Amino acid sequence: MPSRGKFRSLNFHDWRPTVVGGESDYIAPDPLNPGVSFGGSVMRQDFGNEQTQAMPPTLAHPGEYRRTWTLPLVFSPIDAHVLYFSSQVLFRTADGGSSWKVISPDLTREDPGVPPNLDPTTAADSPKGKRHGVIYTIGPSYVRAGEIWIGTDDGQIQLTQDEGKAWENVTPPELTPWSKVTHIEASHSDAATAYAAIDRHRLEDYAAHLYRTRDFGKTWQRITTGIPEGSFLNCVREDPARKGLLYACTEKGVYVSFDDGDNWQPLQLNLPVTSVRDLVVHDDDLVVATFGRSFWILDDVTPLRQLDSRMAAANSWLFRPQVTYRVRPGNDQGTPVPMDEALAMNPPDGAVLDYYIKEKSALPIQLEILDSEGKLVRRFASDDKLSKTNPDDVPFQYDWVSKGEQPATSSGRRGNAPLRVGLTLPTSERSAQLFLWTIRTLGRAWELHGKAHGGRQEQHATVEHQAGPAR
Repeated sequence: MPSRGKFRSLNFHDWRPTVVGGESDYIAPDPLNPGVSFGGSVMRQDFGNEQTQAMPPTLAHPGEYRRTWTLPLVFSPIDAHVLYFSSQVLFRTADGGSSWKVISPDLTREDPGVPPNLDPTTAADSPKGKRHGVIYTIGPSYVRAGEIWIGTDDGQIQLTQDEGKAWENVTPPELTPWSKVTHIEASHSDAATAYAAIDRHRLEDYAAHLYRTRDFGKTWQRITTGIPEGSFLNCVREDPARKGLLYACTEKGVYVSFDDGDNWQPLQLNLPVTSVRDLVVHDDDLVVATFGRSFWILDDVTPLRQLDSRMAAANSWLFRPQVTYRVRPGNDQGTPVPMDEALAMNPPDGAVLDYYIKEKSALPIQLEILDSEGKLVRRFASDDKLSKTNPDDVPFQYDWVSKGEQPATSSGRRGNAPLRVGLTLPTSERSAQLFLWTIRTLGRAWELHGKAHGGRQEQHATVEHQAGPAR
C-alpha cells in the first residue's frame, strides 16, 4: 500500500496483495531492493515477477523449535545485507536467506514456572517441559556493528556486542517470569542506550512498563511518567533525527516524550482509542498499525523535532518546513471513488507551513512567501476576503470539489476524513496551526526556509527560487 496514491484518495485501487508475512508475522522490505520483501518464517517475495521462495532457517538447522503467533524478522540498520530471525535462538543471514547461521543458544528462561494468577485447572493444562518462551523482539544497534539486543516473551533481555559470539543476560530485576518484552529499541546515537517496552497484562498487571538503560543494561530506569494505568506497552521508538524524542505505542494509543522518556504526553490527535501494536518513523512521517488492522499516518513530524524552550517562550513561531516536492494532484480520470467506499486522504499536495500563536491576535495574521531576492511570491492573510463555493452550483457530488491552499488544526492531518473544499486562510486564533501552500507559481520548484518576525503578528517563510525540492 503506497502512502501516496495516483488517485484523489487512497482507496482499493492502491492495494496490492502480498504473500509473505501472512496474517500475523513481520514483513521486512529489503533495504537494497524495494521490489523485494521478506516475511513470515521466512519467505521471500519479488514484486517484479511475483515469484515467492520459502527459505526458513530451520531447513539447514533441523531441531525442535518453538514459535508463537508473531516472530521477529529484522534487517540490520548498519549492514543492509544482514537479516535476523528468531525462535528460541537467533538466526542470521547475509545473503538474502540462501544460507543461515545460528548465532545464539536458547536465550529464554530456564523455567518460567506457571503464572500465579492461573486457576488450578488451567495451570494443570500448561505445556510440559520447563522452557516455553521464544525471542519476541530483536533490536540491532544503529551505531555499533555486532551489538544486538533481544527480548523474550517470558521476560528476559539479553545483549551481545560481538554478533552473537558471547551473550550477557541484562534483564532488569523487576521483570518477573511471564513479562513479555514486546519491543527493544537500540538508541540511534549511543551504543550504551536502549529502551525496552514490557507487557504484563497476562499477569493482570495493566500498568505501563517501559525501561531505559544508558550503560549496556547494567542498570535500568523505569520511564513511564504520564502514561496512565491501562495503557500497557506494545512498542517504543526513538526519532532518528532528534536524540531523546521517543514515541510509545500502547494498548490505548500513542504517547510522545521530548526528554528521553522522563515525561510522556498523549499524541492521540484524531487517532481513535485503540490498541496500537507497532509504530515506525519513516523519513518525516509517523506510521502506526492498530489491532483493528488499520494503518494510520501522521504526516510530517518535523515540528515535533523543533519544539524547544525558545519556541515555548515565543509569542509566535514559524516552524522550518520539511523537504517538500511539488507533485501533480491525484486524478480520478472522471470516475471518482464513491465516498461510502473505504478511502483516506493523500498527503498534502504542497508545502505545509506550521506555525504557533500563543495568544489570540487582534491584528491580522500574514503568511508571506518570498524568493531568494526578497520578492513576494504569494501572500495569505487572515483578513483576506474569499468567495465560497455554493453546493447548489456544483453539478456533481460536493465532496469531489478540488481542495486548495488551506489550514487545518493540528488534530486533522490524515485519516478517513472527507476531502476539504476550497481555499481557506491563516487564522489568528490561539493554537498550533498548519497552512497548506500548493506551490502554485510560475517558474521552477521552490526552496522554503522558515523565519519568524516580531512586531506586528506576521509569519514569514523565506523562499529561495531554485531548481530542486521545496524545503
